[in-house]
Amino acid sequence: MGAIMKINQRFKTREDLDSHFAYFELEGPLEMSEVAVFITNLLQNHQTRKNLVSIVQEKFPQTNATSEVDEVINTYTELEILEH
Repeated sequence: MGAIMKINQRFKTREDLDSHFAYFELEGPLEMSEVAVFITNLLQNHQTRKNLVSIVQEKFPQTNATSEVDEVINTYTELEILEH
């Protein structure tokens, strides 16, 4: 089984005219893709990387789910937003 992850601070997501944002309690706003916002919302609850890839693949079949999930995980790990 893979590592279980969850975002470690409160946040809200929002869609503007042609952009998507996640507003983090401590980090402030981050502009991101629709897929990244979807992944962010999934990370409100404990998730494994494998589960995230599967869900994203199902919701966005035209997207490289593995790449999208890894990018979000790496960004949030660097920002220390993600609990492992």
